[in-house]
Amino acid sequence: FPFFVYRQQREETSTFIMALRSLVTGIGRAVRETGQALDRLGCTIQGNMVAREGLSRHRRISPLYDLKPQIGVDTFIAPSASVVGNVSLGSKTSVWYNTVIRAERDAISIGENSSIGDHATIVADKGPATLGQSVTVGNGCTLVSCTIEDRASVQLGAVVQSGAVVETEAVVSAGSVVESDTTVPTGQLWAGNPAQFVRALTEQERASLPVAAENFYKLGREHLEQHERTNKEFDEQMHPELYRQGEVDAEALYKF
Repeated sequence: FPFFVYRQQREETSTFIMALRSLVTGIGRAVRETGQALDRLGCTIQGNMVAREGLSRHRRISPLYDLKPQIGVDTFIAPSASVVGNVSLGSKTSVWYNTVIRAERDAISIGENSSIGDHATIVADKGPATLGQSVTVGNGCTLVSCTIEDRASVQLGAVVQSGAVVETEAVVSAGSVVESDTTVPTGQLWAGNPAQFVRALTEQERASLPVAAENFYKLGREHLEQHERTNKEFDEQMHPELYRQGEVDAEALYKF
């Protein structure tokens, strides 16, 4: 009988502790939210320091230990992308959605006007990874400690393994795997798993490679302009009828 009484007392104590912890957490959240609201109100009253909240709170650029990414001017990094560690991005580069560029050991360098497509992964865990200028990397590609020279193209879902080199104006076809320490020579198309020579590129195909990179840069600029807007600016575009009278019905706005 004393055992059951002791057990019941322990259960009651545990329930009380959980309820107290929940209460403290709720009070802490309320205090933080109140402080944030007061901060926004104060900025609004000041007029020239209106609080601006971005559309995404994801941390796109992250240092690792003492390794800090170096980002060039006029570069688009999508809100859901991650650039981590010893990474250098040249100007006019585009890093698209859900892409990961991670360098915790050796460096990753990406030249000007290059584009890294959605869901791509670039890592430097077996040596440095170097991409030249006007390089296009397609969606879902994986590049590991390799070299992609100027105006080369690695197409959708391709894999380039450590030590491989894709030379200037060469193309790796979609879904191909370039094995370690393989070289894809200038002006050639390679395909397959493992990737092998298919044919030489025509002059027209080679001329189109930097054009594709420039088009990705222009598209990145359009996305950048949209993501730099605040939530309020976004809501005004999506629900203009709620702003016509100069006053916003918050309940009506956030029911969408």
